[in-house]
Order: sequence, then structure tokens, then C-alpha cells
Amino acid sequence: MRTAMLGNHARTYRLTAPAAADTVRVAREFVRAILTATEHSDLIDAARVCVSDAVTAVLPRARDGVVTVEVYVRPGRVIVKAGEASGARRRHRETRTRSEPERGLVLIRKLSHASGVEWARGGRSCKGAGKGFKEVWFELRGPREVAQ
Repeated sequence: MRTAMLGNHARTYRLTAPAAADTVRVAREFVRAILTATEHSDLIDAARVCVSDAVTAVLPRARDGVVTVEVYVRPGRVIVKAGEASGARRRHRETRTRSEPERGLVLIRKLSHASGVEWARGGRSCKGAGKGFKEVWFELRGPREVAQ
């Protein structure tokens, strides 16, 4: 897998919230507000569905009771990550693996340009681990970016 380069032109927004059921709704509205303000309105519907699924997948693994949602915005492109707040930092992966046995992330795969799940134990990334940090990410692109 190639590591995606977000570059210096990406604007980053971060939400830290309790690992509670209403955080899913808060995350949807957070992402909607960002996409509206940054003139990415064409991505709002897909982003709201995807962030709902991503946060829902992360909630049960939030050992410290806190989750984060990070949104990276570039012209025509948005990357959203949902994860455990205390998790080890890791780079976004460019490609999705359709054979990953993740349940409940089907809509993210269908609606996004790219997506994935990252696991880590002791600060080391490891795919498919049953324990440790979980981060779900997805990338959405505007119509002009998809055509390129």
C-alpha cells in the first residue's frame, strides 16, 4: 500500500467526544458543518452515512471512553478518520482491502473512493488484530476528482 500524502494544503478539523451513543449524531453534524463551510456540499450525504458507520464501529473499542473524529479537507477531496482518542498515531493508507472481514462497514466501502481499518498493538500497526486500537477511515472525492 502507498501512503497518501495530504500535503501542507490540507485543513484539519478534530472532534473529541465521549464514547456514547449520541456521539454518532454529533459526529454527523460536525462533518456536515465542515463540508458546508469548506464548499464540499456535494459530499455531505455520503459523509454523514460513512461517519455514522465509522464512529459506531469505533465506540465499543474506546477503552478510555473517548473517541476522535478528524477531517482533512483539500480541494475536491475529504478524508475522515474515527478512532480511539488514546490510540497510536498512524498514517492514512491509500487503498482499501475488500476482503477484510470487517462487518458493518459495507456502506463506507460502497460510498467512498477509498477506506480502511487500522489496528495497532503497542504502537505497532497490525492488520486484522482482534485487540488494540481501531481506526476507521474513508476518503470522499468530488465528481471532478473521481474522473481524474
